[in-house]
Amino acid sequence: MTRIRVLLPLSCAALLALSGCGPGSLSTRGKVLVHESFDDSALAAQAKALPGLTFAEAPRTLSWRKALEETRSRPDLVALSDDRDLSSAFVAGLIADLGPYRARLASFPRMRTALAPDLEAKDGKGPFFFPLTIQPWGLFYNPTLLAKSGIAKPATLSELEAAFESLAKRGTRPLALGASAGWPALGLLAILDLRLGGRSAYVSELQGKSVEPDSRLLASLTMLEKWRDRRWLSADAAALSWDGALAAVEAGRAAFTYLPSSAWSRYQKKGQLGFAAFPKGSIGEVGELATIEGFALAASSRSREPALALLDVYALAGAPGRTFESWQLPAVVPVGGPETEGIRGTLAGIVGGATRLYPPLDRALSAEAAREARLAMTDFLRPDSETKAADLAARLAAALTSSAAKEPTP
Repeated sequence: MTRIRVLLPLSCAALLALSGCGPGSLSTRGKVLVHESFDDSALAAQAKALPGLTFAEAPRTLSWRKALEETRSRPDLVALSDDRDLSSAFVAGLIADLGPYRARLASFPRMRTALAPDLEAKDGKGPFFFPLTIQPWGLFYNPTLLAKSGIAKPATLSELEAAFESLAKRGTRPLALGASAGWPALGLLAILDLRLGGRSAYVSELQGKSVEPDSRLLASLTMLEKWRDRRWLSADAAALSWDGALAAVEAGRAAFTYLPSSAWSRYQKKGQLGFAAFPKGSIGEVGELATIEGFALAASSRSREPALALLDVYALAGAPGRTFESWQLPAVVPVGGPETEGIRGTLAGIVGGATRLYPPLDRALSAEAAREARLAMTDFLRPDSETKAADLAARLAAALTSSAAKEPTP
């Protein structure tokens, strides 16, 4: 599988909030057609400040990939998340190589590689994605419930399991896992892979390499099997939605859930949620899961320089409209009050302290393999499930391997 190469701002957020910086020598004259899923008034406002640039939004009747494949009215820029589809679109020639423009963009020197070890592909191409916002995954928890139970926020996997045991004895569900759609369960599996096996093992899984029944994948699934059989997970995990899991933690019916920070969009009660990095495992390195959102430049664009000039000033302005005060904090986080105290710093700490940021397993799979993996995880978490960790490891290994075999090489 082709590795997804993404530039990420892992240094101080203030570097992306600089004012008075403009694009290098890029021309700003031309019409820029943008494909997004919402009206981006902030991006339009940035466009107005660039001389000679005309901003327009493409119709939303098609997905970004279909819009790029259409012969008429192809957009210059498409808003999307980093995943396997992004990589395959680049391989298919739908997305442009940004490498030739890198030295002329004021924002790029302020960004560092995080998702993959190298910025440039071996054939000299890349990057092909312009990141703007980061949504790290983390452990949502109920501080009040933990305090009443005499449990400190766990810093290691051993402490997390000890907390699970203590909560279960008190009759409280330790972990609410909304696995009805499959992806939250795959996210939990992915972070366990990172904590138990490290980034090398996880990257091998993403690439469909060394995925054997006796791999770290099995170790992670064995731990999940133990959590399932000891009733540490939601009894209704296979039928519970991700926002239902978050609501259970808010209401004190469960102590923890693991979700991306975008889950703050379902946040209801003031001061009832904490957010932290998933506890460390036995290895020293710390990788984190994250969703990175930004733009790609269409290979068919006739306004490449104006399009990139627009993204450049937008990034330097801190991507207004997409984030609240900082590129690390999604706009859905409530503004002000004690409920947000420490959240901004926590998000910055998770991203800034990560050796690498990685996508969840299903985001690196083909659509068919991702469906298979989600279904497999949901079946595994049913209360009457007889599926063993070894059986699920073989099933997921097959999905990862088959997905990698279908990935073209640039």
